Amino acid sequence: HSVDSSYRAWLASADLDGNIIVWDVRSGLQVSRFSDGGRPVEIFWLTSFQNATRDLLVAIHPMYNLIMWNAATGNKLWKKSYTFELLGLSLNPFVASSLLLLSSPCSVVHVGDFTISQSPGGEGSRLRIPGVTVDHEGTPGQETVAQTGGSSSSRSLLPFSNVIGGSSTANHGSRNCTSPQDELLQMEFLPSLRDHFILVYPYKIGIINLNLAIPVCWISLDPSTSPLVQVYACSQRNAFFCLHNNGNITFRVERPVYDEKNRKRSVPVYDVKLQSESVRVSKQNRVLALCVCPSTERVASVVVSDGRILTWSIHRILKKSLTEKPTEAPLISLIEDTEKTEGTSDVVETTMEPTGSNVGFDQKSLSNESVTKSIGDTPNSLRGIVAKENSVTYLSDLFLPTRLFMENSFVTENSREVSLRFTMTGLISGLGPAPFVLKMCPPLTTKNYLYYRPLLAVGCSNGNVCILDLKQGVIIREIAGNHSAPVSGIDWVSLNSYLSFSVANIGAGNSLNVRNELFFTDLNNGKSKALLNYRNTTLPSSISPLQFIKVSPGRNYFIAAYRSKPFEIWDLQNLTLLREVKLASSAPLTALEWSPIGRIGGKHRSADGHSDSVPRNEASSPTGAAKDPSASRENFVFTNSSGLLYHFTVEQGAVQDASKYPPEGGMQGVTTITWKGDVLAIGDSDGGVSLWDLKNKISRGINLNRQGSVRKLKFAPGKGNTFLLVLLGDGSMDIWDAKDNTFISSYRPTAARVLKIVDADWAASSEPAIAFSDGTVRVTNLDLEFAANPSVIHASVSTPYLMQPEHALTLKSCFLFSEKLLKRTEDGAMSLADESSNQNTKNVIEAYSQNLLEKHRIVLTEKKVATVDKCILISKLMSDAWDCHFWTLVQHCLARKPGLPLDNPGSLLDCNLEYLLENGVYRKNCLDREYTHSFLTESHPAVKDACASNLIRVGDLEEASIVLLATDPSAESFVSNGLKTCLITNVSHCAAPLDENMPKLVATNLIASGFLAQGVEILCLYGKHPEACRYLQSYGRWDEATHLAKCNLHGDAYVEIVKKWIQYLSSPQINLKNVAILVNLSIGHYMDACKMLLNTQQPEKALLLVKSMRESELIGQSDDSYNEIEDSAKQQLKLQLGMLEIENLVL
Repeated sequence: HSVDSSYRAWLASADLDGNIIVWDVRSGLQVSRFSDGGRPVEIFWLTSFQNATRDLLVAIHPMYNLIMWNAATGNKLWKKSYTFELLGLSLNPFVASSLLLLSSPCSVVHVGDFTISQSPGGEGSRLRIPGVTVDHEGTPGQETVAQTGGSSSSRSLLPFSNVIGGSSTANHGSRNCTSPQDELLQMEFLPSLRDHFILVYPYKIGIINLNLAIPVCWISLDPSTSPLVQVYACSQRNAFFCLHNNGNITFRVERPVYDEKNRKRSVPVYDVKLQSESVRVSKQNRVLALCVCPSTERVASVVVSDGRILTWSIHRILKKSLTEKPTEAPLISLIEDTEKTEGTSDVVETTMEPTGSNVGFDQKSLSNESVTKSIGDTPNSLRGIVAKENSVTYLSDLFLPTRLFMENSFVTENSREVSLRFTMTGLISGLGPAPFVLKMCPPLTTKNYLYYRPLLAVGCSNGNVCILDLKQGVIIREIAGNHSAPVSGIDWVSLNSYLSFSVANIGAGNSLNVRNELFFTDLNNGKSKALLNYRNTTLPSSISPLQFIKVSPGRNYFIAAYRSKPFEIWDLQNLTLLREVKLASSAPLTALEWSPIGRIGGKHRSADGHSDSVPRNEASSPTGAAKDPSASRENFVFTNSSGLLYHFTVEQGAVQDASKYPPEGGMQGVTTITWKGDVLAIGDSDGGVSLWDLKNKISRGINLNRQGSVRKLKFAPGKGNTFLLVLLGDGSMDIWDAKDNTFISSYRPTAARVLKIVDADWAASSEPAIAFSDGTVRVTNLDLEFAANPSVIHASVSTPYLMQPEHALTLKSCFLFSEKLLKRTEDGAMSLADESSNQNTKNVIEAYSQNLLEKHRIVLTEKKVATVDKCILISKLMSDAWDCHFWTLVQHCLARKPGLPLDNPGSLLDCNLEYLLENGVYRKNCLDREYTHSFLTESHPAVKDACASNLIRVGDLEEASIVLLATDPSAESFVSNGLKTCLITNVSHCAAPLDENMPKLVATNLIASGFLAQGVEILCLYGKHPEACRYLQSYGRWDEATHLAKCNLHGDAYVEIVKKWIQYLSSPQINLKNVAILVNLSIGHYMDACKMLLNTQQPEKALLLVKSMRESELIGQSDDSYNEIEDSAKQQLKLQLGMLEIENLVL
């Protein structure tokens, strides 16, 4: 990341109307919106290391279209229409031009000419997935020539039953995808294994080789276990996260299996190394999806349909040192020097400490089970918080690749066995069942800004009350067990307490036989007190239902209004009933509102609505009310069904009738009242809204242009703010400016917009909080067009992608040059060394360093730590995938010494970086995979030729002869394979052919005639590997050419082939310059890598790479060429740091 490519978190979503909306997660604002008609089937970000742009989005639009979008502008780059229905896609993480399409009926199509500049040319080549019949006549497009074969043939994946049973013939009967067990759930490329993809069914997972089109292995589940829902394939290790239907997560790791006769690899096995606890789900709830952290790949979250998000983390336990090889390969990890003295006891690597995400509440107070109930069986201490994790511990740090254990003395002597375990480290619970009742806490004022929290109380239909912190977007409290019926109303008493009521119908079909439940709840301790609760008493025959409650602005009283009995005035200090107010008219109350202008203890109240005259935790009453409520005077107005407007005054516990006003002409029946300043807004049952200016004694109306009862009116908070929220009974809502009757925005349900508004309130002065009929609560802008975060993400966020872009880049720059910019403070935190630096920069550094572990602070500030080790830590802290790959490869290359065996620690790279390994290690891995394929040829005779050809290319002619000799006599290639075996034997035992030019001439004629694979095979048999690579490159087979070169070439011949590949990767059409930089590092061309880093505006990497090379004594201090690189990098870097206001840095 740089100034031109800053940190950001964009989210792409697709709705039922066919719109693709791109969001900025940090701000909650919409970046772009675009559509091609129809609901998109799938959308994918183009996440490869291409340098053109990071805004590319690939989408499948119904039913036949594949479209490349520019997500930043909404422009369509190209559109490809296929002749078959598209159901899904998967992008190849290793080959930028390759992708898989899932088509109907349940078949897979491989596209090999995918680019960002133009649409694919053909229809692709179709593969048959296991157990599904696809007629050849119905196959779209042309059947392509297999990359390793010579003839044009259909590549089919054999049925599952034949693979398990070992049948040599494929049963292509009338099976289809209609059976639940044969339903294809997922298709995805493997990011840890090149040219392999997985097919996920409810009770099996198939790993398929793309080139050979055969299942390498099947992972079968017991039929009695819970079926699969989703699988996440890891990139750092050959492993899977598997989500089951019961919410259980299993983690499977590959275990290599070797044949006992020749010690060669056979079909691998994926063992279950650990599993999480099951999620308790009911018939109404189900598990929806699994999400794994793409950086660490050791933290997984499960989303449940009731809104819960459960987070599990993998932790390791170090066991005894390996003294002898066990029968099965265990998970192992190299021992650090500090761990060798720990003996044989189990050592847990990471610990959990709660963060400050509990918003200041005392977690111990939640232990009262009668007050607070957590969801499921999860401990209260985990609800709504995330444990403090070691965020730089990646999956690759927990255990080594399993392939390194066999016959590896170095690993055996310097490692420990590892066991893994899942630990729940977070739980974010969702809201309860809809419909909801909303009430925002008292607004922000100059008196409460030091401790104010934007809390929204949400009453649910199951009787629970959820307290939502709108700043963090999490539920911090869920109060359950109070109400036995849906919550009917909520009103806040203070910033930490509220009143809630419900009306339970206890009679069979008799709406009058009800039970009123009114509770006061204190969030500081979680305790609730029942004010009206007849649960344990003898019920009278009829109780009037409670209609609404209203807390006075001075927090001295509240009024409880009933449907058919006099309303009650309660004392908020003692939570006692003062009196019932009986009117001459028996008509029931329809609306009531307290006056925002009154006197409290002789002080004139502001017109903003809520008073905070009593500081928090200083009030004598449990509600936080005024200390002397008898000295308070407050006013309220109400209306009844007759239309009369009454004005009453409450003073010293006495109620005085001040005045009475007749109904305004045209008002049908008042349903709601709201009051702010000198303006009184009244809504009626016929959709009319009247505004009374009490100061000027005039009234005016708002024309809503539609019929329907006005359910709610609410003025927005803030001095001088006259925005008015109007909620109607048909689920629509308007926002007006009451100052001059200006219409601002409206939401109306339509046939396309089916959601209705259930309730609404103001979250801030210009952001309404809206509860919709689908069970969601959204905070929107004034235009009601999209949801928005009402406040900036809090400063303690642990990921740079949610910070301000300039703050994230400043943080990264300070870490990279920490020895010159940072210092340790007395309390152990980190701060800028220059006291005159920008204050914002200081705040960013200090806030982020509080979340770091002490050992990470030491690495960042200790001058003796190697530069490459520090850069790896920083890349993990900043969640930079590209930086992590770069510095991991630099460490690997600098540790590489001539003459070391292949199993030395310097040859350990993640599975997704295998193509950058040394040629010998790469060839060994390829041979292991080809040996596995050779075991499968007995069940799949159709792929024997391709498997033998791959063995010839890798260089194992003996194994290729064994595969060819095993050809069935009934096969068409039986004779040709026999002749090829003789040729291989002859070439293996002859020093050189009689005519050096004859093999090359034959190969040239074959290639010119369209038989590229056969011509390359002839060249490989006679050792003409450079010529074979050049032919492959000239025909655009760059990955095959590189694969052939790594398996057979060394020295200058290999470098020559790779340099042409680097030129191809750097071309404007391909634009994979970052991959080209990694390839330059892998062949030791550090100067070329530095130049490319400067050309791609990455001067900090070039500067630190030169520094790392000098620390490793790879170059000297007087090397003029690298000194020029340093000077150029410093000039670029100073310009970038100047934009970030980082000054006084001497590079």
